[in-house]
Amino acid sequence: MIAQTLKLTLAVSLVALLAACGAPLQATSPGGSDQLLTIKLSEGDTQESIVQRYGGEMVAWLDDKAILKLSSEAVAQLQARGISMQNTTLAANTPVAAPVTAAGWNAWSGGWNAWSSGWNAWSGGWNAWSSGVGGAPPSENNTAWNQIRLREAHAISRRFGAGVKVAVLDTGIDTAHPMFSGRLAPSSEWRDFVSNDNNPQEVGTSSNRGFGHGTAAASIILQVAPKATILPIRVLNQDGAGSLDVVLTGITHAVNMGARVINVSLGSTSWSDALFDTAAWANSRGVYIYASTGNTGNNTNALFPANLSWYDQTYMKTVGIGSVRSDNVISSFTALLDPTNNGATDIYGIAPGESIAAAYPGSQTARVTGTSFAAPMFSGAAALAMSEAPSLTFNTVAEALWGSMNTNTPNPGITGARLLDVERLIRVLPGWTQPQYRIVNNNSNLCLDVASSSRSDGAVVRQETCNSDSSQRWRLDFAGGFYSLVNNNSAKVLEVSASTTADGGRVQQWGWVGANNQQWTLRPVGSVYELVARHSNKCVGISGGSLAVDASAVQWGCNGANNQRWRLQLMN
Repeated sequence: MIAQTLKLTLAVSLVALLAACGAPLQATSPGGSDQLLTIKLSEGDTQESIVQRYGGEMVAWLDDKAILKLSSEAVAQLQARGISMQNTTLAANTPVAAPVTAAGWNAWSGGWNAWSSGWNAWSGGWNAWSSGVGGAPPSENNTAWNQIRLREAHAISRRFGAGVKVAVLDTGIDTAHPMFSGRLAPSSEWRDFVSNDNNPQEVGTSSNRGFGHGTAAASIILQVAPKATILPIRVLNQDGAGSLDVVLTGITHAVNMGARVINVSLGSTSWSDALFDTAAWANSRGVYIYASTGNTGNNTNALFPANLSWYDQTYMKTVGIGSVRSDNVISSFTALLDPTNNGATDIYGIAPGESIAAAYPGSQTARVTGTSFAAPMFSGAAALAMSEAPSLTFNTVAEALWGSMNTNTPNPGITGARLLDVERLIRVLPGWTQPQYRIVNNNSNLCLDVASSSRSDGAVVRQETCNSDSSQRWRLDFAGGFYSLVNNNSAKVLEVSASTTADGGRVQQWGWVGANNQQWTLRPVGSVYELVARHSNKCVGISGGSLAVDASAVQWGCNGANNQRWRLQLMN
């Protein structure tokens, strides 16, 4: 298969990707006259022996195949010398890239904000997630989070993507951006296959059409799965251009470095055996690939590898993701058609991809639009689910994702328009149970408890010596922007008595009625939280700052006192 020119699916719907397939080979295309030769391996073959036999450069070493890059002249010389080509696959021509235009670059027109002033929910840093609950993804994306039920998912998450490595094959990332602090794989694993070094730093300026694309994609993954590990791999230049052989090398490197998810917000307009073989190999190794479908419009073909969603060897594991508007209608720029299935509009999944707040190089933020930024939401969701159920099989997670998506979207005549639902994804994981927490006062080190383990409405909530009793275990449910704190013993919720807004108002339990005095904000302060009543905007504390067992919980104007701060300890 010839090394095909790739054009990045950029942040707009009007960006040209590739010209029609079958155009004559042109040496001016990235990759020049290089061709990809796919070789079926025999027992005893090694990388060294294959390169010695055929020449060229090793691109991908798979379980039963090798992919080499050779010039067309080298291939002709092999054939002239009588070298057996029986076990090889070679294409006859390559598409020519259409130039990327600047049309629609107003996707970045909101400008670039300083990180500190443009990213409200991150003001407390990563500590918001340090105890495993209560942190909120950036409020700038609340509309998108409501669509995919992300905050509900975070309310019931235990691990937030911890232990799952997600490779981002893109234009590189701004490795110094504060959003990536503590979240990158070891630098020994990083690769820049464009400059052939180990520093996948975004290069260029805002005048380069692809600059910032990889940084934005990686940051969206971390908004969904904030404790995942990002493996940055640069396969595209600052203008969003690259070649197929580099992408294949990037995929194999990601798999060999232990990535469990690969995000590819890029694609080619034509089929490639080499790409299919490499994706299928990655899937066989237990790695998911989420790819953007492209931004050329609903009546155009989705890119490859996004178009591999329904092949046997890549079924539901290398998949195409499109963008939806805030009303859940598929974005007009989302490429939908499948040229291998008579033009069916059989897209795998959809997620918000319009005006998404994301990181931008130089410790800045920007708003981005395109299918390129819907795919990372799936990559993050997969990482989140895999961390919540690390013992589940690869196929089980794939089935859970497919079965959890919302099919009730207003997209008539379009099959497979399933919207990501991250909360439901976690809830349908086999064996998953909702987490329970002890709520520990940071002043007294005593636990929030219901007096005498009562199950009655109006029972007093107080502090007690921490133990394993169910009356000290609380569930966090999230809806409408607020939490309800549900006692595991009584199934009743924490509330302020009689909806009083006065200082000293008693905190008790009551059956859920949805009143504002039963709804709470968990406001992070470093690694602890303030429990803030919705109706009064006052904090739960211990009366008089007492250290005594049985001291009552009351609401009081938030004053930063230690007796108004709480630690959440995961109990299951």
